[in-house]
Amino acid sequence: MEQFIIHPMQEKERPELRRLYLETRRASFFWLDSQSMKLEDFDRDTHGERVFTASMNGKLAGFLSVWEPGRFVHCLYVAGEFQHQGVGSRLLEEAVQRFGPPLELKCLCQNSAALAFYLAGGWQITDEGMCEEGSWYRMRFSGKETRVL
Repeated sequence: MEQFIIHPMQEKERPELRRLYLETRRASFFWLDSQSMKLEDFDRDTHGERVFTASMNGKLAGFLSVWEPGRFVHCLYVAGEFQHQGVGSRLLEEAVQRFGPPLELKCLCQNSAALAFYLAGGWQITDEGMCEEGSWYRMRFSGKETRVL
């Protein structure tokens, strides 16, 4: 099996990252108004963050962005054709290697596939809240086996 190449985002990748972000958000957040989602949301939502991309055979497979001061994984998106192939796990491993645990993120409760993915990967629910997109769980990865609250 071929390996994904992970590297810091290059500016030339921005147009393709915008498209991937828009398409995967529209597919994942089916309960939201997809018409309000725009290509430029990628720029707004990753501003000031470290972005890493995953590719295979020159094709963008996914990306992850981290707000470094809080070790907060803000975005993790994988192109539909690359889902369930280890891309998301590999991107999270890269974040752990670069920033070290603990890492935190928020996962919208209605995004059941993402929630199951994080829980299976050892993330622990530590808090919950509400935002304009719905209820969310704050999750933490400490690098150790954890118990879901």
